[in-house]
Amino acid sequence: EAPRAPWTEPSPLGSLIPAVVRRIRVKEDSWQDTLMDEWPAIIGADLARHTRPGRVDGRALTIFVDNSVWLNEISRYHRKRVLTAIQTRLGPGKVDSVVLHLDPDR
Repeated sequence: EAPRAPWTEPSPLGSLIPAVVRRIRVKEDSWQDTLMDEWPAIIGADLARHTRPGRVDGRALTIFVDNSVWLNEISRYHRKRVLTAIQTRLGPGKVDSVVLHLDPDR
């Protein structure tokens, strides 16, 4: 049988919360909430009417587009501007690329 760990005084619950939060990777700065809440202001009302931010995989943001015409338009003419606008609003290190897909919910 393995030796038992030495007994220690219990810690107050409040002192354990920061470690638990770090462990489950909850961030105080919820930039994804900002992205959702400010989407029209970030990319512009016209594009926002046809798009929505989706999942984040690493530093790649998936943007869902409501139809193939707008998907092509954004891919060809607006991708760089959209990425720059997102990076400007969220700051460095959050999103390095955007991936465009047709919206499966529309």
